[in-house]
Amino acid sequence: MGLMKNLCGVKNMHAMEEQFNEKNCIEPLQILSGDKNLSEMPHSDTLNYYLKRLSPNCLAQLKKKLIKKLIRMKSFQRGKLLEQYWRVILDGTGLFYFKEKHCDNCLIKTFTQEDGTKVRRYYHKVLEAKLVLSKKIVLSLDTEFIENEKEDVPKQNCEIAAAKCLLKCLAKDYPRLPVCIQGDNLYETEPLMKICRTKKWKYLFTHKGTRQKLLEESYE
Repeated sequence: MGLMKNLCGVKNMHAMEEQFNEKNCIEPLQILSGDKNLSEMPHSDTLNYYLKRLSPNCLAQLKKKLIKKLIRMKSFQRGKLLEQYWRVILDGTGLFYFKEKHCDNCLIKTFTQEDGTKVRRYYHKVLEAKLVLSKKIVLSLDTEFIENEKEDVPKQNCEIAAAKCLLKCLAKDYPRLPVCIQGDNLYETEPLMKICRTKKWKYLFTHKGTRQKLLEESYE
């Protein structure tokens, strides 16, 4: 049901309940589901309840099966870089923000208010490895939580540590996939480039002189 919602371009759960509970939708859904007695779509709360009972690994494996099927179908060959490499973008995404500390792994931001007082905000982010299939289709290959070991660890260090784990998971889950890893200058570090070279991946990172001073000098 959740997959059908996304495939049909329905933007929210409430709209799904309204649009799918029509005769011209129910009949094909009876065929797809194999339930000839299906008379209406389950409530969105039912879907949420079902998903909560599944393990994260179960959902992750389902996602990988879907993506591998798409790749094997060769429907998106035009999206390859130089007709050889699948483009995989590293992208950090914010999930939750809190006024008070949520857990020991929270990331921290300090803001200066108009009156000059400083306040702390706690938040959680994930790092995504996204597969670019076309200009409008980007799929999540793997996900890694960005967590700090202690409060004074810089956010950049946390994100780079998450990137190392993410790339290792990517190599394990898609060992024969010819990829080109892409990202901004945050990932322009020797440890990450070394992982790419070890896995025989190509990589394209935005360059910033302060990140790779020797490279900047050589270019000049």
